[in-house]
Amino acid sequence: MHKFRPSARALILTKENKILLLKRSKKGLKPYYVTPGGGIEENESSLQALIRELKEETGSSVADICFLFHLDDVDKKNSVDFYLVKEVSRAVPTGIEWQQSTEENKYELYEADIEELSDLNLKPDVVKKALINALAKRIC
Repeated sequence: MHKFRPSARALILTKENKILLLKRSKKGLKPYYVTPGGGIEENESSLQALIRELKEETGSSVADICFLFHLDDVDKKNSVDFYLVKEVSRAVPTGIEWQQSTEENKYELYEADIEELSDLNLKPDVVKKALINALAKRIC
């Protein structure tokens, strides 16, 4: 049985006013994009997990963290808190994704224009729509 796993993810707004995403290229699949973030560890808050995951996946140190929305995916037994953050600085990512990246399963950082989000293959689709709506409303 798949265990329920809460996670935290973010739209990272760069100094150039772009959105920092992870581009995934897997052999045999069309490249797609995901928001950086990941699972919340035991005894860790959503915010603590977010800061740790962003450092691991993008090398980003962030500030002005603003909660956008919470999304439950009952089918995948997943629960995600989404945030909008501003990138303060960026170092080399240290996470396992980068250590295990190959030509067949590649991770890349991608800076997207905000207007470009609707045209990107951003996964999952339900998140894409919710993120675009949140940005349009300028909640933060």
